[in-house]
Amino acid sequence: MLGENRALYERYNLINNAPYNPTNLSERIQYVKTKPESVTSFELGYKTVVKGKLLFDVYGYVGTYQNFLSRRDGIQFASGVPSASGAFQGFSLVVNAPGKVKTYGWGASIDYLLPKGFTLGLNASSDVLNDVPAGFRAFFNAPKYRTNVSVGNTGFGKKKLVGFNLMWRWQESFFYESDFIQGQLPAYHTVDASVNFKAPKIKSVIKLGANNLLNSYYRTAIANPSIGGLYYVSFAYNVL
Repeated sequence: MLGENRALYERYNLINNAPYNPTNLSERIQYVKTKPESVTSFELGYKTVVKGKLLFDVYGYVGTYQNFLSRRDGIQFASGVPSASGAFQGFSLVVNAPGKVKTYGWGASIDYLLPKGFTLGLNASSDVLNDVPAGFRAFFNAPKYRTNVSVGNTGFGKKKLVGFNLMWRWQESFFYESDFIQGQLPAYHTVDASVNFKAPKIKSVIKLGANNLLNSYYRTAIANPSIGGLYYVSFAYNVL
């Protein structure tokens, strides 16, 4: 992996012996000083409370990048000429993507106050990056769609001493990029849950909870370790 610094290109003789595009050996990737990336974006959002029980929040955005910073793979042959048997080195090079790269996204959430202190929440969001030229890596490692659904109560029962929260999370599969590995990252969904007990006499709260309650293993990046369930007990003093 190399940055754009010219001294590094000279150190590895990438100027006099420019690397080739591995998918098109007729193209050499010449050194070009990178320019600062810039983006022009517009965002619009709206938030409102309806009858004191429904909170609605929505936003959307669009953006256009100029001189988008990305990376390209290059292979440099020791002889300077592509050869099936010749020695070569691989490089990941920082470059500006030609043309304009566009992005857009949106998000929406609803939180509803139900009777007896119960709450229901739903949210969804999306982020998209378009027009990245073939052979240029953007590392835009984000799913197109994500959703969360939750239900909870901060205190119910005769004395409202018991509370809980239950949340379901899901995200879509997407193509993950890095300098060392790339591939399709599977979609996954998890369930988080917690129940808490208030102890007013000692001004404390005891909580039992789990992240990924069902212990469904998933990964957040290609080649990363899988993540399973996390179960915990907490005690908070002097919080009531």
